[in-house]
Amino acid sequence: MYRSIDAGDDLEIALRMKDQGKIKFCAAMKIGFSMRRYQQYGSLKSLYEWVYIVAHGGEVQKYSYSQKDYK
Repeated sequence: MYRSIDAGDDLEIALRMKDQGKIKFCAAMKIGFSMRRYQQYGSLKSLYEWVYIVAHGGEVQKYSYSQKDYK
């Protein structure tokens, strides 16, 4: 079943799918996302928090990547 995690959910889905067959990268697929997090908190801090959360399995108490308040 799908785990609702704070960051890295796309990676978690890909890891589960590898048992179903080959995974292909499609450069034509585009994913949109908001730059609010990067504009308010900075690119390095945002990237660091994302990597930290993903490296610890997607759920940590130290940082929250989702449900932040923006100006």
